[in-house]
Formats: sequence, C-alpha cells, structure tokens
Amino acid sequence: MQPDPVQPVMDPNTTPHVVSRRGLTIAGLSALGIVAIVVVMGITTRKMADAKLREWTESQAVPIVAVALPDTRGKRTTFELPGRLEAYTQAQIYARVNGYVREWKVDIGTPVKAGDLLAEIDAPDLDQQLMQAEADLASAKANSALSDMTLQRGQSLVTSGAVSRDTLLVSCNRQSKIYNLKSVPGS
Repeated sequence: MQPDPVQPVMDPNTTPHVVSRRGLTIAGLSALGIVAIVVVMGITTRKMADAKLREWTESQAVPIVAVALPDTRGKRTTFELPGRLEAYTQAQIYARVNGYVREWKVDIGTPVKAGDLLAEIDAPDLDQQLMQAEADLASAKANSALSDMTLQRGQSLVTSGAVSRDTLLVSCNRQSKIYNLKSVPGS
C-alpha cells in the first residue's frame, strides 16, 4: 500500500498538541489585560479631549466688548418711501384786483399768519384809477379854493354895490354844498 499523496501521513508516534489549562488561563488573562488597557486609554483620551474642548469653549465664550461713543454727525440713516403730502385744509386765495404778480414774498409750503403779505401785484388798471382819483381830488381842491376866493370877493363887492345880494346868496349856497360834501363820510 502506498500512501495517498493528497492525505498527509500521520506519524503514529506523534501526539497531537494539547493546550494546557495553565496556558489557556495565561492567554485569557493577557487578552483581558490588553482589552482593559485599550479601554482605559480610550476613556482617558476622551476625558482629556473633553477637558481641552471645555477649556477652549470657556476661553471663546468670554465676550469681548468694545465701547464706542455715539456719533451721529456723519452717519445719518434715512428711510425714504414714495408718497404724496397733501394739506389737511386748503385756503383759496383771491386777489382784490386784477393784475400781474410783481414779486413773491413767500414760497409754497412756508408757514404764514393772517395778514402776512404773500405777493405784490402790479395792477395797471388800478394804478390808472388811482391816478384819476388823485387828479379829481386835486381838481376839487382847486375848485374849492377858487370858490372860497370868489365868495370872499363877492362879499367885499356887495358892500360897494357891484354885486347884488341874490348873486352872493347863490354863491354862498354853492359854497355850503361843497362844504357839506367834504363832511360826508366815504366821499
């Protein structure tokens, strides 16, 4: 019989290797020691990392405050919105005469009080009427002065007989009407 090349030949004199109980205990204890060392080193490393993280967090958590005095000179903030502003009440302004605006005294939106002059109006029609009234007044004053002189001269001529008393009475009546017109208010 020839040995089968696929199967190893066992020597009958050799005994299989038996592991002793003592060797198993030593191997188990050493594996347990290695596991304990790895666990203790992992926990220690984690605690040290947690301590470093806590220290770094506390150093970063201290607020750094810089104090500055308020200054609004160059830093104006504006908030612009589109809109339209209208007056609560409006006043209609009418001129007393027709004419052309010569000069504006106040601008739109300027606060004014009652009686303030807003504008000057150049009114040629009114100026012409004023000049006519002044000329009529001057003419009336001249006529009044002439009538006074005529009355005084008539009184002096009545005594000499050059003027009749009736003519003097007509002159007196005319003169009294002129004086009555002067005393009428509004004329």
